[in-house]
Amino acid sequence: MVNSYSASASELLAGTLQQYNRAIIVGNRTYGKATMQVFLPIDTAAERRNTNNYYVNVTMGKFYMVNKKTHQAYGIQPDIYLPSMHDYMRVESESTSLYYLKPDSIVKTVELTIPSKLDLGKIKQQSEARVKSGDWAMKFKTLADSLNYYQCNPKPVVLNQLSIFAWEDAKDKFLKAQELKNPVVFTAYPISNTSLYNRFLKEHEMYTKPNEFKKAELRKDIRLYEALNILSDYIRQP
Repeated sequence: MVNSYSASASELLAGTLQQYNRAIIVGNRTYGKATMQVFLPIDTAAERRNTNNYYVNVTMGKFYMVNKKTHQAYGIQPDIYLPSMHDYMRVESESTSLYYLKPDSIVKTVELTIPSKLDLGKIKQQSEARVKSGDWAMKFKTLADSLNYYQCNPKPVVLNQLSIFAWEDAKDKFLKAQELKNPVVFTAYPISNTSLYNRFLKEHEMYTKPNEFKKAELRKDIRLYEALNILSDYIRQP
């Protein structure tokens, strides 16, 4: 699964698996970051004395995929698209950055053994039918419009911790109210911890509540649910 915030190494992994026909990529177009940076000190002498406070971020290289092209600015296009609130919000990407490096390709002789291309025609149709029947697009758009309205019309917030937490809490309550008005209804797959993690929780009880919160959030993630449906369809096909 990928979305508009999948960037850099996650894009490289997703794109490589996709082009080697070893994975089904589902979700939205990714961020489009195919460059590598390193932080260098402006004053190396001061750096050795631990007194340097200024650094420069230098691009050192670019990623290129199996097809000899870079996903820089383009991002990785999923095999099966899933609607998201990101479709209706002002989401930044590499191509919206100032002075971003333009995408290009390389000329290089590489011998590759790539498995046969996955036949996803029927699986894609089944996924699109489920998404359409659940009216995902309209419900995600309504939620995104609500979030855009809330964020673009904020009341002045005093810059202290209590005020910011209060604003975030009010935003969460506002969004939950919108979700109740426009629910995306589905029966989620069961979510449980591994036996190894359960042993970890017994020894570190402080992580029990965050773990329960995360599982509760995952049970409401319809995109994760649909990704599992797609995987099930692929496994069951002849």
